[in-house]
Amino acid sequence: MMIDVYQYHPHLPLKDMRQNKYLILSYTFSDWLYFYCVRISKMLQKMKLLPISCLLLFFCVLVMAISVHAATKFQVSEADALLKWKESLDDHNNTLLSSWIGNNPCSSWEGITCDNNSKSIYKVNLTNFGLKGTLQSLNSSSLPKIRSIVLRNNSLYGVVPHHIEEMSSLKILDMPVNILFGSIPPSIGNLVNLNSILLNDNKLSGLIPPSIGNLVNLNITYLP
Repeated sequence: MMIDVYQYHPHLPLKDMRQNKYLILSYTFSDWLYFYCVRISKMLQKMKLLPISCLLLFFCVLVMAISVHAATKFQVSEADALLKWKESLDDHNNTLLSSWIGNNPCSSWEGITCDNNSKSIYKVNLTNFGLKGTLQSLNSSSLPKIRSIVLRNNSLYGVVPHHIEEMSSLKILDMPVNILFGSIPPSIGNLVNLNSILLNDNKLSGLIPPSIGNLVNLNITYLP
């Protein structure tokens, strides 16, 4: 199968593919679309259906262009959400966040890790950044693919926002050693992918919401 793919995409590293067959799993939707569009196009050419072949290639190029544009637009949305949150912080001129400029958080933003294929943010780690402010201005709906958010040992205060549930892919919520107060929002129980939640060493109060019971994948739990 790998040699067949290489036949229709000569730029792929065949040597590496032979050494590690699992590399093939890292190809994006656009890559596979290209492979099979070229393959079908060659078949149509052999059948002397050149106009249909050209139309198919045009369609594939168009779909790939749209895919790239959508990914770029999504990346800009993620950057905008983080930049607006940065501006809302009491210390938004924090030197540790000085790299947060432009609209490409995957380039060199400190504390940000992106998925190599989708180019979307999947991890935010701002441990010991000396951040002071709230989470209210963090637009969770613009970060649906984030899987890990680590904000431990800062000076974040205010309540845990109920809209945190919009980070639907979140697996790790790590925010101990801050000054968060109020109660844990019941909406946190909608983060069904969570396997680790750490909110200890804050000033949280009240009862733990029953909705926490929805988090059947939890392995690590430190609550007030």
